Amino acid sequence: MNPTVMLMKELKSYYGNSLNYDNINFSDYFRTLSSEGARQSLLSDKKFSDIKKQIGELLSQTISAYTGYESTSVMRDTANDIFTSILYSLDMSLFPLGSHENALEYIDENTIDTIYRDGQRVIKQSVFECISLLVKLKRSRINFPDKSYNAIIDGEILSYLKKYDSIYFAHGTKRVFSYQSVNGCGGYRGVLHLKKYLENLIFENKFVNQYDENVIQNLCYGYCEANGLEYNDIKTNIYSIVLMNMIFADMAEKGGLEIEKNDAVKLTRQLKKYPEPMIRKMILASAEKISNEGYVQLSAVRLAGHLINAINNNDLNKVIYIGELK
Repeated sequence: MNPTVMLMKELKSYYGNSLNYDNINFSDYFRTLSSEGARQSLLSDKKFSDIKKQIGELLSQTISAYTGYESTSVMRDTANDIFTSILYSLDMSLFPLGSHENALEYIDENTIDTIYRDGQRVIKQSVFECISLLVKLKRSRINFPDKSYNAIIDGEILSYLKKYDSIYFAHGTKRVFSYQSVNGCGGYRGVLHLKKYLENLIFENKFVNQYDENVIQNLCYGYCEANGLEYNDIKTNIYSIVLMNMIFADMAEKGGLEIEKNDAVKLTRQLKKYPEPMIRKMILASAEKISNEGYVQLSAVRLAGHLINAINNNDLNKVIYIGELK
């Protein structure tokens, strides 16, 4: 029986081995998956050797194209970027396959050139998806004059897409847009980073837009006034202010967005009597009452520390707005 023609599930049965998922890293997916497959004898030694050889050949070809076919050598940093870009394309071809086993079987059955071309197609499709998400983001935008928030929608994201290089710098990430989503995009690179970022902002917009825009503008204006900020330069994620106001109002048993000073003082005094882990549980419990969306729960986890520090330092104005909303 020739194991090289078996399906992956048959290979596992034949060798009595399976993949150790702890050795597989989605940020370096192709390399770690193929290495684990070779370690578990799910890829033959010859196939694993061919993979490395073919990647080297593809790297040389891509560098040659980068130099206009005038040279096969470039600066080390450039060569490293091109190499990482190739690996990113290989990664992208595997992500849609649904499982590590399916991805490894696909690697075993195809050449690096084929896998790379498939990865490039997935990247191009992801770029189109980002364009569609940007349109959706614009349609859901919050009516608020913050310059950083509007800059990403009106220019920064489109500029990134126009400059995105799927051949020589596919892994490139615009790590710091002028306006950040509450939940980060860690572990995502290149166009997948942008896609995750857009999805985050669309959710945040939808959450904020459940309230009348005048209420949101009054909330943010009061926040800016309390913190000495210009109304068009809030320097804070708008969704985070809305969510934290909702959580704190719920903890004060008021509901909605509005928190009056007396209620804030009373609740703060009570919370200071509790250990930090208990306060965190109370914050998360309120978040669950507000929404069962996973994004909201993760946001509450990320923001809980800021609220606890503000309580301990008598500086609630840094995370919420205390006052009447007209």
